Amino acid sequence: MNMLGVSMFLIGQCATIYDIQQPADPAAGNYGSRCVDSTVTITGKVLFYSGSPFVFYLYEDPFGPYRGVIVYRGSTTFPAELATGDSVVVTGTVTEYYGNTEISLTSVVQIIDTGHPTPSPLLITAAHLDTTASSSMASMQPDTAESYEHTLVRLENLYVVEVVTIGSGTYAKVTDGTGYTYIGTGNTTYNPTVGDLLNAQGIVRTYYGEYVVEPRGDEDIEVLTLGLNAAFAISRDQIKVMYTTDVSGNSEAVDPANYTLSPSLNILSASYDPDDPRSVILTTDPQTDGQLYTIYVNLTSLQDSFKFYGGYMPITRIQSNFIYDSTTRDFPSVYADSAYPVTVAGIITGWKDKFPSPWVFIQESNQPYAGMLIWGLGTSTVSATEGDSLIVTGYVTEYNGLTEIADLLYTKVVPGPFPYDPIVVTPSALTFSNDSSEIYEDMFVRVDSVYVIDTTGNDVTVTSYPPDSTITFLVNKEALTNIVLVPGMLINVQGPVRRIYGNVTVYPRFDSDVDSLAVGISETAALPALRVIGADRNGVVISYNLPAGGNFPVEIYSVSGKLLARKQIETSGGSGVLRIPARLVTGIYVVRAGKVTTKVIVR
Repeated sequence: MNMLGVSMFLIGQCATIYDIQQPADPAAGNYGSRCVDSTVTITGKVLFYSGSPFVFYLYEDPFGPYRGVIVYRGSTTFPAELATGDSVVVTGTVTEYYGNTEISLTSVVQIIDTGHPTPSPLLITAAHLDTTASSSMASMQPDTAESYEHTLVRLENLYVVEVVTIGSGTYAKVTDGTGYTYIGTGNTTYNPTVGDLLNAQGIVRTYYGEYVVEPRGDEDIEVLTLGLNAAFAISRDQIKVMYTTDVSGNSEAVDPANYTLSPSLNILSASYDPDDPRSVILTTDPQTDGQLYTIYVNLTSLQDSFKFYGGYMPITRIQSNFIYDSTTRDFPSVYADSAYPVTVAGIITGWKDKFPSPWVFIQESNQPYAGMLIWGLGTSTVSATEGDSLIVTGYVTEYNGLTEIADLLYTKVVPGPFPYDPIVVTPSALTFSNDSSEIYEDMFVRVDSVYVIDTTGNDVTVTSYPPDSTITFLVNKEALTNIVLVPGMLINVQGPVRRIYGNVTVYPRFDSDVDSLAVGISETAALPALRVIGADRNGVVISYNLPAGGNFPVEIYSVSGKLLARKQIETSGGSGVLRIPARLVTGIYVVRAGKVTTKVIVR
C-alpha cells in the first residue's frame, strides 16, 4: 500500500513541467526538482532546438515562470526532423545537472504536430536573476531566479560593466539599475565592450552557480550604442568591419578615408554590406596571408581599432605551430586562444549532418597538418556538402587537445564539387601513442586492411592485420546504416580524423566509406585483398589474395563516368595478378575492383 501511495503521489505531482520545476525544499536551500529520479511523461512544445545532438528546450502553456525545462538525449537520440515549434511527448528521468533541472530521455521523442510560434519572451529585470545582495529583489531570491530557469526572457536598457569568463564562455556582466546578471555570447557574433548599452533576450540557465541568459543568435542582441565589434578578412582583398549597431545610413562608415591599416595597405573602397546592416566591406590591395594587421576606425562618434590575421591563414601554419605536451601527448596550436580572428579556406571533406555532433571538416591540401575541424555551424542555415569549398572566419581554439576553429564570425560556401582524395595511411600512423598521428588530425584519410577487435559502444576498436596489440585506433559507426561492424571483420575504412581524449578516431560519413573485405576471419588467416597495381594503354592490372575464394567485377570508367571495360573475376581461392584489357589513352581513369574504387593515371 505504501509503494502504491508513493507511485500515485509521483503521478499526481510530476505530471507537468510546472510540477517538475517546483523546488524540493527551498527552506533548506534545496532548489533542485522535487521530482528528481522520477520517470515522467510530459507533453509540451519545443522552445528552442539548435540542432545539437544533446539537448533542446521544452515549454508548456500558459508560458511563464516554471514553465520551461531542458531535455537531454539520455539513452536515445533525437528525431532527425525535430525542430523549434514542434509539439512533442517526452518520457524520461528527472535529474539535476550542475543546478539545471532536466529530463533525461528513456524513450524516443514523439512529435505530435509542428509549426507552433515561439512564445514572446518574458520581460524581466536583471534583479530577477541576481541572487546576490545587489539585487533590488534580494529578499525574493533565489526563488525568483529559479522560476525563470529554461524559459525565454528579455531584458532592456542593459549597461555592460565587465566582460568576464564563466566556465568556457565569454559573458557580458550587465546591469539595468536593479541588479546584475550575465549575457552569453556563444551563439552570437557580439563582442561585448564595457560601456555598451543593449537589449538582450535568450534562454535562462544555471551555469557555474550563476543564472545566465543565453541568446539564441545575433537577433537576440540589440546594441544601442555605436561601437566596433570586429574586423576580419573575408578574402585576400576584402575586409569586413562589424559595428555594434546599424550603420546602413551612416555615410562616414563608407568613406575609405576613415580607415587605416597597419602594416600599411591601400584601402581602395568602402561599401555597405548588403547582408548585414551592421557591417561595411572594405576593398584593399592584396593582403599578405596570415599577416597580423591592425585596422583603425576614425568616425566622428567612434575612434577604435581591431587586430586580425589578414588574407587566408594557412591551416598548415595553425596546425604545425604547436607547444608539445609530453604528459598528455597533445599538440596545442600557438594560435589557440588568440584574441585575433583568422580566415581559413578548404574543401569540405565531412559535412555536419554525418556526425554525432555538428562538426565540419575542411582540408586545404593533401599535405601534413592541412585539415581543420570547424565548430559553430550547428545552428546555422548554411547549406553545403562534401566537395564544396568553405571559407570561415573565427578563432583558433583547443578542445581537449583537438585544434579547431570556433566562435565563427563569417561563413561562405563556394559550390563544388572540387576533387579531393583521402591520404592513405598505415594503422600504426593513427595510433595515439605515435606522436606522428598529430599530422593527420582533422585530415581525410584511408586505411586499408584493418581488423575489427571490439565493437562495444559507438566507436569500434581496430588494429592492423595480423593483429598487433600495440597498434589500435577507433572507427565511429554512427553514420553507417547498412554495414554492421563485428569482431573478426577485415575492412578498408576512410573518413575525417579526430585526435582527442587519448584516442584517434576515423569517422566514416557513408556506408561507401567502409569496404568489407571479409567477415569472421581468424587472426592467423591469410590477408584478403584486392588492389590496383598499375595501368597502361592496354588496360589495368590488379592483384588479388582471396583465401576463401570470391566472385567480383572489375570495371574501368572514364572520369566522366562512361564504362570502358568490365570483367567478372571468379576464383576458388588463392592469389594472383590479372589484366583487364582496354584501349586507353593518356589520362585519368576510375577503376572499381569489388568494393575498392581508385583512380589511375595512364601516361
